[in-house]
Amino acid sequence: ITISNNIFVDMLSSNYPFVHSNTSSENIVNISNNFFYNFHEEWFSDMDEATAIANGGAVLTASPLADPANGDFTVTDATVKAAGAGDGRWL
Repeated sequence: ITISNNIFVDMLSSNYPFVHSNTSSENIVNISNNFFYNFHEEWFSDMDEATAIANGGAVLTASPLADPANGDFTVTDATVKAAGAGDGRWL
């Protein structure tokens, strides 16, 4: 399983941990450039935070997106943009 170049925003429910209980973190072979903002503290229940943000990722303190509430998912965070994370249509 590869998990890379993603932006996870507003994951406030603990019902969807980073690695679901039916997926072992041992099956994940590539984790890189994943960015997280505004997520539930238990979201990393099956994988520690350091592993989830490995290889260029980060936990962000401000939203990396322009105005998601109104459908504008343009990446505005310079670090996320430079990493090329997220959907290319919004970079």
